Amino acid sequence: MNNKGFAISTMLYGLIIIIVLVMVMILSIMAFNRKSNKEFNSSIMWELENLPKASEVSYSNADLKDESGNGCTTLQCAIDAIIRSVE
Repeated sequence: MNNKGFAISTMLYGLIIIIVLVMVMILSIMAFNRKSNKEFNSSIMWELENLPKASEVSYSNADLKDESGNGCTTLQCAIDAIIRSVE
């Protein structure tokens, strides 16, 4: 093989090696993201399954108080009070 053919084949093999390395890197990043997403999803599902059911929890207006102990007058305050009571 002459020098020109050797140079071209070296460049082609080098390019193929670089492409393979980039593909392996992309696939490993995707696999890591999938694994971390599955773990995150399973932790969310566990938390949702362990929340008290709506039928098990009942609240009256007297139970819903803001952080300073005053009665809630807004929907956001009531939601925050319910979340605090579950935690």
